[in-house]
Amino acid sequence: MAAHSSGSSTRPSLLQRVRDPRDSEAWQTFVEIYGRLVYRRCRGGGLHHEDAENVTQEVFAQVSQSIRGYRPAGGRR
Repeated sequence: MAAHSSGSSTRPSLLQRVRDPRDSEAWQTFVEIYGRLVYRRCRGGGLHHEDAENVTQEVFAQVSQSIRGYRPAGGRR
């Protein structure tokens, strides 16, 4: 599981839910947890504000595509 800024881990149930791009509540939670982290990493890497915002959006677009194949450890669905 991935850790976020509060030190806890992303719940597998949230990862399962974001597999559905129509689950706006799950995506809102996911972006609230990781959006600032991705943005700060981009800024820390030297990107300007606008570029960091664009990269952050691209990261979540890629996550949206890739997460559909996510299977939790142990093979549960």
